[in-house]
This record gives sequence, structure tokens and C-alpha cells, in this order.
Amino acid sequence: TGDRTAVAVDHARATGLLDHAIEVLTAHNESVAGGIGADALAAPSAEGCRFCDYRPGCARYHEAATGRGDAEGWPSDVFGPVAEHRLLGNGGHMLLIGDPPVRVRGLSGDPDRHPDLSSDLTGSDFAGAYDVERLGGGHSFGEEPRTVIYAV
Repeated sequence: TGDRTAVAVDHARATGLLDHAIEVLTAHNESVAGGIGADALAAPSAEGCRFCDYRPGCARYHEAATGRGDAEGWPSDVFGPVAEHRLLGNGGHMLLIGDPPVRVRGLSGDPDRHPDLSSDLTGSDFAGAYDVERLGGGHSFGEEPRTVIYAV
């Protein structure tokens, strides 16, 4: 119910867009069938990576996001070598991660929330804290509801 509105459609343009979409889909499906890895299909961007669940495992994302720091729109992630992993008196965890290291504090001690924190990560070549919250104006981050920790 409601008022009808006529919309002019450029049929040639619509057909061109459809043909292009079919070409892209066909190329993608052929690549996947040929055994190409997921990283080869990635096209990292601030907008494309923000809510991607595969981001922690995507080498192309890590390459693109390294050194972005506070670049507008990029996800708030910290990753790299672990300089220190400390179990805190309140049962939480603190990590010094990246190069140069930044502090990620207030991480839940619940092993169901962050299973990778159940062992000491100090000296690990690579770990990441994804979707962390910047605390203050310095190089300190904290946990938020979407935060996940992965160690490789």
C-alpha cells in the first residue's frame, strides 16, 4: 500500500552491470574450483575488512593494515609479536603486543571467552587482539564486547 512511483531504467546499463556481475562470479568460482586460497581472493580495505569474521586469519588484511594505526575507518586491531603476557591479580590478562609494543589490558580471564590466553603467549611470533577499544590518547587498548584474541 502507498503511492506508486515510476522509475526510469536504463536497460543497456542494467544489462551491462548484470553481464559484469556474471563475469566476476564466474571468475571467482573458477578460482575457488582451481584451489586458489582465500587470501588470494581478499581485497583489503577499511570498509571491506571492518566486519569480516575472517580478518584474524587473513594475511592480506595484516599486510594492508600494518602501520595504519589510527587510520580512519580501519578496524581497531593490534597484532604482531608478544613481548609480554601477564596474568593480573584480578584474574584478567594484559598483553604487550606488536612492534613497537602496545598495551592491551583488561582482557577477560574466562577461558571460554579467550581460549588462547590459557597459556603464556610471551615470546609468540604472532598474536592479535581484534576489535579492541583505544583507552585515552596513548598506546593502550582494552576489551570490548566484540574483542577476540588469537595466537598463531
